[in-house]
Amino acid sequence: MNAELIELANPKLSVLDILTAQFYVEHAEHETTALISDADGCTYDGERISHIASYIILSIYNDEDTLPDLDELSDYMVGTKIPDQVAKMKTFFTENNYDSIIFPNDFGTKRDNKQKELFKDLKEIDGTKKFFKTLKDCNIPYALASRSRYQPMIDKLEVTGLSETFPEDLLFYKDKTDHELVNAYAIKHGIDLDGLETDKTREFIHAAAHLGIPPESCFCVEDTSSGILSIVNAKMIPILFLGADSTNRSKVLNEIEDLKKQGVNLDNLLIADRWL
Repeated sequence: MNAELIELANPKLSVLDILTAQFYVEHAEHETTALISDADGCTYDGERISHIASYIILSIYNDEDTLPDLDELSDYMVGTKIPDQVAKMKTFFTENNYDSIIFPNDFGTKRDNKQKELFKDLKEIDGTKKFFKTLKDCNIPYALASRSRYQPMIDKLEVTGLSETFPEDLLFYKDKTDHELVNAYAIKHGIDLDGLETDKTREFIHAAAHLGIPPESCFCVEDTSSGILSIVNAKMIPILFLGADSTNRSKVLNEIEDLKKQGVNLDNLLIADRWL
């Protein structure tokens, strides 16, 4: 089953469909299978909230006529991490001739405060809690691996009611990474970590090592091409999740095709548009 056939047939597969089929058919020889998911864009959809918060702050310091359309800017920003947002926005403004856009000195703090106000409307992506409860009931290990900033991630999990689904011991993020454990796991399973300091490979490996599952038995769910590449680098099984409203489906699929052209082996890539 590969991405091209799935997309062509458009079967509307769920993660549960994929996990069930793969677990019983291709991975029956493994005693245990685990699932590791990204946070934003997979379990909740909070990315565009940060774009809206940024836009609101910019609109306070700039005339409305000098700013681009919010949807246009947001589409451009999808997939951009919070620390890179200002640089990405400035690039967009330069490329599209939006001159003299003013950023307040404490833009990051103001954006974060506004974003927190907007969190109250954040919901889980449909089926998330029920899916992971199913895994728990079936004794299938799972975890959340993210490069999101810790406190905003915790806030989002609490607001969406997912904090019980993903308690602290099932969260794996940059500042928590046990590099000795990650390096030992990588050596044991022949994973090359050179040059991978800035992607999410280490977070996926940390989660798998904690769960005690070999990479070939780990299904990892991501909503971005960079995340899928991290999964491939970790020698795990990638599932591209296209179920979030903020996901630009065609953009992500084009980026996946670009990865293939660059020689990245995505023969085992699977695609889902929902959890259940």
